[in-house]
Amino acid sequence: MTNKKFYCIILALLLIMSAFAYTYIRAYNTEIAVRFNEREDFEVSADKVDRITEDTEIILEVYDVHTNHVYETEFSDAASLEGKTREEVEDVILAMNRSISDAEKAEGLKNYQLIYFSADNLTIRKNMDTAAEAGQYLVKEENGYIVVYSYPENTLYHNTGILTAEIDASSRDDLREGIYVKNSEELYALLESFSS
Repeated sequence: MTNKKFYCIILALLLIMSAFAYTYIRAYNTEIAVRFNEREDFEVSADKVDRITEDTEIILEVYDVHTNHVYETEFSDAASLEGKTREEVEDVILAMNRSISDAEKAEGLKNYQLIYFSADNLTIRKNMDTAAEAGQYLVKEENGYIVVYSYPENTLYHNTGILTAEIDASSRDDLREGIYVKNSEELYALLESFSS
């Protein structure tokens, strides 16, 4: 067999295989297209956007960032959300965050956030920090020493120079979490108890 005949046979085999592959791929794509077009929900409509209805369960989670405690309560203004899409609910939450009063901030309200949205359920979280309500100072352990921060600004108020290794184990545990005190009298009484 000459080289010319060998190359012709190889070329013919490649052409036959290519034709078979083309026919198979075309048939497969046609079958997929037919299946896709037969689906009942093929058309997507703007009417299928999830909206809040009177049947939507609206939950307000209150989360304390200081204690990691969460409890659920009823959202007081649920009627104002009726008919709204996810984007519109997000806009309402942004407006709620912008309108937090100084009194609410003093009570520890940090912000609101959207946790879950569907036509059946809506969960909004109210983030609170009870420590902000609890006191003016945060006493904690830092690099082996007891330090005091003003709260809620979280700026260094006083570096005591007291080593945490010199106090009892339960107090060290409390200091790792941070101890909130309401005024300077309580602060100095606490620091005195550590230094004695």
